[in-house]
Amino acid sequence: GTITHFLAVKEDITLRKKAEEELRIQRAYFHQLFENSPAAVVIVDGEERVVDANRTFVSLFQYSKEEMRGRSVNDLIVPEGHESEAKSLTRKARSQEMAYTESLRRKKDGSLVPVSILAAPIRIGDDTLGAFGIYRDITERKRSEEAVLESEARFRQLFDENPVGYHEIYTSGRIVRVNKTE
Repeated sequence: GTITHFLAVKEDITLRKKAEEELRIQRAYFHQLFENSPAAVVIVDGEERVVDANRTFVSLFQYSKEEMRGRSVNDLIVPEGHESEAKSLTRKARSQEMAYTESLRRKKDGSLVPVSILAAPIRIGDDTLGAFGIYRDITERKRSEEAVLESEARFRQLFDENPVGYHEIYTSGRIVRVNKTE
């Protein structure tokens, strides 16, 4: 009987060591993905307090991890006038799989940055432990959109105010646009 007992204990320890090694590997995968993501990622607890943030989040919002840990992410980065929108996003993330919005967020220096935000709950079974938020700086995209709108407005003004009559016609013969002179 002693040998059987020894084999059972040895087998139990071997299985535990394999499980621990697998857990260590999974943690390393997660940590590398989290820290090296080009998107700014923050993890919050059930009270919206920062548990962790990756280096892109730190760089974007200018807070160190130590300054953020334990503080409300909304208190840190939500600018005045956007509180209800931020709370709504949090509610959606807690009750649904994912929530998305585009908004402004505040950096530590007070400057505002346009961001896209994807938020989702972190769950184990039916229990929601917290949430994560993925932030992307969309400043360049917003500038491009504004440039296109300005260009379209200039074209429309030149088209409408041109002293020469001008019109556009589809190949089918249907008139698309006529300027004021025409």
